Parts: sequence; C-alpha cells; structure tokens
Amino acid sequence: MERNDNMAKKNLPKLVMINWEDAISPTHGWTDLKDLPSKLADCISIGIIVAEDDKTITIVSHLSGDNSQTDIDGSLVLDKSWIKDMVRIPIPRSMYSKLQSWIKS
Repeated sequence: MERNDNMAKKNLPKLVMINWEDAISPTHGWTDLKDLPSKLADCISIGIIVAEDDKTITIVSHLSGDNSQTDIDGSLVLDKSWIKDMVRIPIPRSMYSKLQSWIKS
C-alpha cells in the first residue's frame, strides 16, 4: 500500500473544488413513512488533495509545515462514487513548492 500512496502523491499538490452528495438524516423523531424525503445533501468542498487512490480522495483545508513534519486541519475523505463534479483550481507558483514539500514529507 505504501507504493500506491507514493504513486498517488507523485502528482500533488492539486487544489480542487468538489461538488458531491452525502447521506442525510431527514427526520427528527417519529415521522409518517409517506412524509420521509428521499433526497441526498448536495455539498461543495474546496481543498488540497493530500491522498488519492482508486476508491477515495482526501482533501484538507489547512496545512502548515517545516522540515520535520506537516500538520493539517479540516480533512475530508470522500468516496469517489459520491462526486458529481470536480474542478481543479490553479495554485499560485509562489506557494506550489512549499505545498509540494509538505505533502511529500
């Protein structure tokens, strides 16, 4: 699995906006079955891809790092089958190398 992780990180970093669907709990308490909605939540998330394989994609909203470690916050692992649309957003050249070194550490 480590080999796949390294291969997945080879083309990173990528900044993306993802439109995806999520499960919901549409009722609060007792509900008549005929009133049960059957819709999914429509979601949009923006983040930097830090891992990807055939089944999932992982994005984070915040990264901070140095030579010894990389810290993240705001992580989200999505099943690719939930994704309706994904758009790549250009990363400014001045930030690309820094992000790349943090992700590959």
